[in-house]
Amino acid sequence: MFPITSEVSKKGELMVGGCNTIELAKQYGTPLYVIDKETFASKCNEYLTGFDSLYKNSLILYAGKAFANKAIFSIANELGLGLDVVSGGELYLALKTNFNKENIFFHGNNKQKDELELAIKNKIGRIVVDNYHELTLINELSQKYNQKTNILIRLTPGIECHTHEYIKTGHLDSKFGFDLDERDTLLSLIKNKLQNISLKGFHAHIGSQIFEINSFTDTISILLDEFKYAKSKFNLPKLICEPGRSLIANSGITLYSVGSSKQVPNGRKYIAVDGGMADNPRPITYQAKYHAVAANKINEKDEELVTLAGRYCESGDILIKDIKLPKLNPGDIIAVLGTGAYNYSMASNYNMVPRPACVLVSTGKSEIIIERETYEDLIQKHKLPS
Repeated sequence: MFPITSEVSKKGELMVGGCNTIELAKQYGTPLYVIDKETFASKCNEYLTGFDSLYKNSLILYAGKAFANKAIFSIANELGLGLDVVSGGELYLALKTNFNKENIFFHGNNKQKDELELAIKNKIGRIVVDNYHELTLINELSQKYNQKTNILIRLTPGIECHTHEYIKTGHLDSKFGFDLDERDTLLSLIKNKLQNISLKGFHAHIGSQIFEINSFTDTISILLDEFKYAKSKFNLPKLICEPGRSLIANSGITLYSVGSSKQVPNGRKYIAVDGGMADNPRPITYQAKYHAVAANKINEKDEELVTLAGRYCESGDILIKDIKLPKLNPGDIIAVLGTGAYNYSMASNYNMVPRPACVLVSTGKSEIIIERETYEDLIQKHKLPS
């Protein structure tokens, strides 16, 4: 849950990446996303060495939607990972980071024509195809650029897994992918009519935060059947895995400053912080559970049961319900753990609040990798009618 470089200073303050989090809060302000480079690199290397030890011809793709950022993309590229992108914006960011194009895979159930054109003219590694409309567009655009485009076919394996309904993707009623019984039609169409498309394999995704191994083994079994069927026609030697949350989540923490408090008679005690649902929408969206510590009071006893409330105008803006923490005062610093994934990437400007800055920490040094937004940033695209 903590970044692997976490330690406690002599003053009882949380350290990450050799940096004192209280000093980070003073220097950069709060809320503040903090990413530990060593934790991210370590998680990436665990995947790389683990897969390589069992199957040499494998490729690990970082799922960019977890946290899309030039610095993180650059680190992943340097370590030898590929990249899974799901929009023209993520693809554009990857291209601007000089990511190895051959290792970029483009996903999504409704890719727009301009997004596909960006992928095709830059000759990225693979486009993962979700539907017939997309196949037609890819073939037409590939003809325009006089090239063949490499694709994977996304299959819906019909696996019901134990996770939140909103992050299931492999069930029969999913909006993603082709049904298994469409296989013959697809193979025939690609072979006989779509001359500018080259099928390079199959893809499946069943969801996130799945803790039952059977869901994965069942999916693999289904894919192996597809490979056996197609092997006489297509060479399918590469094994590809696309982790996101497991690489970046525990690399990140978010620092907040304590503000007001409210003791409900015979009820909860609320501690309000200077962020909330706009910088971490997952508790209100997915009922996601997080843990927090008082970063400036690590050695003090957790004696009060409190609820950490956000600053936004929603009763549901609660970061953590009923957590024991030391007695807190205005100005204390709270560190919410495990926020590297799907926090900044899902952040909004709800209530016209600027999004936080993000810093990368490593070996005692910190640097801004995403600047804090300003009020001017919030209104720069606004226009008054004439």
